[in-house]
Amino acid sequence: MNTQGNRLYFPLIDLLRACAALLVIVYHVIVIGEWTSFPVEGWWFLLFRVGWIGVDLFFVISGFVIALTALAAYDRSGSHFMPEYFKRRWLRIAPLYFCTLLIYLFLVDPSLLMLGYKSAMLHIVSHLLFIHNLLPTTHGSINGPNWSVALEMQFYVMIALLTPWLSRVSPIRLILLFISIAIGYRYCTTLLLPPGSASTLSQHVYSTLLPGTLDAFGSGIVLAILITRAKYSKAAGFLSPSWRNAACWGGISLVMIYPTWTIFWSTADYWSSTLMISLWKTALALSFTSVLALSMTLPIQRLTLLQPALYLGRISYGLYLWHLPVLHSLLQLDWPDKRGLLAMTLTCTIILSAASWHFFEKLFLKDKPTKHDQNELKQSNAAGTAMKKPDDHASAVGKGAT
Repeated sequence: MNTQGNRLYFPLIDLLRACAALLVIVYHVIVIGEWTSFPVEGWWFLLFRVGWIGVDLFFVISGFVIALTALAAYDRSGSHFMPEYFKRRWLRIAPLYFCTLLIYLFLVDPSLLMLGYKSAMLHIVSHLLFIHNLLPTTHGSINGPNWSVALEMQFYVMIALLTPWLSRVSPIRLILLFISIAIGYRYCTTLLLPPGSASTLSQHVYSTLLPGTLDAFGSGIVLAILITRAKYSKAAGFLSPSWRNAACWGGISLVMIYPTWTIFWSTADYWSSTLMISLWKTALALSFTSVLALSMTLPIQRLTLLQPALYLGRISYGLYLWHLPVLHSLLQLDWPDKRGLLAMTLTCTIILSAASWHFFEKLFLKDKPTKHDQNELKQSNAAGTAMKKPDDHASAVGKGAT
């Protein structure tokens, strides 16, 4: 754990972001590229077969990072924290989102523009308003992974509204409430969309709306509450960097991941089981939360060898949004060797993501002092001036007058 300015910074979280992005990319190459010969033996290959779980890992990380950001802003600015909070979130998400949206719509797959006016506007307006994840017809219709960006935006609004409550709620009460809502909601979707007979797309769309993902987001939020609230300092001690804590969280991760993994692959059929739809994602969220805690507690100081992977984590948002336009463009060519398709997809995606990060996204992320910071600076300067010796103060005024 490091600090950047007044903010806590956990560098190894970027490693998890990189893993999540790569899982999603390889999974899409397998499915969309019709890589039927991709290995089905060995846990490493099976992990890519279910690479969609990378999105769930992103949700857990977002729950932690966004709650940490919101709680810090609330501590600094009180009830006036929202403008700063929303500005940061918007500038981080919107520019690249709209950029890739336009590129996909006009250069990669302009077929939506050929639809009737009303149909085209339904897709475009729903994406502009970040509500396209609410209906199967618009869900991912412009650059597939965008559905989760809409969900993230909805989560940001929820966090803004709940932050005063988050600043005082018990983390145990919060996680029990969020898990209950998520499980209960996903179970209700199975009543309306019976597993085994309902459309898989409809099941996916409605089960991954915000209520159905609160266990993933909430698990990350709990970690943020623990390390920001003084009253939980004893519990937060288990999240401080040390080999003992890392070993503890490593053990917990193994205990959580092994049965979660085993249960899934016992049938490898998620959408045909009410129990799987209702409960398995909660086990997955808790498993990823323990991995997140492990990344926070590893006391690794020298990260030189990890810099390439950490860099991929820093540009992971770009990797996530660029990879499908790249893949769809490459599939216009014939790729008998799917390994070549994967290599080219990764190469082009990384190049585009790096370019957009350095020459586009960063333009919107340059920190400017908030009003709160400016007020603190003024107060600090005033206090410093008042504490000067009379001679020094007179001298300073005299120099200013000349």
